[in-house]
Amino acid sequence: MAEASEYELEPLRDRADFTLYRGRSTRAFVRILRAMACLVLALPLALLPTFGRSQTQLANLSGTIMDPTGAVVPGVSVTIVNQGTGLKRHGLTDTGGEYRFVGLPTGTYSLRFEKAGFQSQTRDGIQLTSAA
Repeated sequence: MAEASEYELEPLRDRADFTLYRGRSTRAFVRILRAMACLVLALPLALLPTFGRSQTQLANLSGTIMDPTGAVVPGVSVTIVNQGTGLKRHGLTDTGGEYRFVGLPTGTYSLRFEKAGFQSQTRDGIQLTSAA
């Protein structure tokens, strides 16, 4: 009887090739490891332009316009001119009397403030540096 049971199981062993299954799962695992390695190597390259952008040579300028009594003055015309290149930008103060110029190239600037009913003023020699 023992021979009969071994004989009946023998055809099942021939059909199930576990080494083939192990080979497939190993290849899939190696593919996953390679994909992860590519991702780990590509991620710093994808983030490189983000880090490089912080090294630009641009500056920002902001301020608040007040009258002699200390009250804020909205609607003042503010003009900024780069004395080296002639770059000119224009803006108005908001309701809080604040103005802001962003993304200006570094250099020396002059500011002009004008509003009807007020004396205009000019400030020369304003040095703007990167990240200042």
